[in-house]
Amino acid sequence: MKTALVARELACYKVDTAALSETRFSEQGQLEEVGAGYTFF
Repeated sequence: MKTALVARELACYKVDTAALSETRFSEQGQLEEVGAGYTFF
């Protein structure tokens, strides 16, 4: 369910959702790619 919500939110910003399995919510409420140190704003 959470993945679907994230995918819908990212779609609003035209962000590729292919790497959703490796993304998580940070404590600040932003999305981070695990292990790479990238943050999507």
